[in-house]
Amino acid sequence: MQNVKQNTHGLIRNRSIGAVALLLTGFVAVLSFRDVLSHTPHRSDWLISLSFLPLKWMWAANIVFYAYLIWLCFSFFRVARNNERVLVAGWAVGIVLGPMLGPIKNLVSQSAAAAIQDVNAACIGAAFVAAIFIFREHLTRTAT
Repeated sequence: MQNVKQNTHGLIRNRSIGAVALLLTGFVAVLSFRDVLSHTPHRSDWLISLSFLPLKWMWAANIVFYAYLIWLCFSFFRVARNNERVLVAGWAVGIVLGPMLGPIKNLVSQSAAAAIQDVNAACIGAAFVAAIFIFREHLTRTAT
């Protein structure tokens, strides 16, 4: 029997985790491209809808949550290796620019908001391609 060396470093350590990453990234990529192509209006201006709170508390809660998300993105990026870094970077841009467009869309022009959506879709698309390569790498590694 031949020993297959397991990937003990990084985020995606086996084929099933790679499949989940591929499916989730593909789903988000389809949604991002659909938003770019159909120019759908955004549903909510806030990442966390706390309509029962005063406006300044909603801003504070969203800023704290965004700071936490950005910290998570940096933490995942530090753990990721090789193609996983492209995957994490694409998701990070998608997480930061996607929901963030809601409150900011009133402050920028419509063309700038469309450009932000385009960048978001391109980054998620790059993350999807990286997820394909990662999944394919795990398929060939376990097959040999």
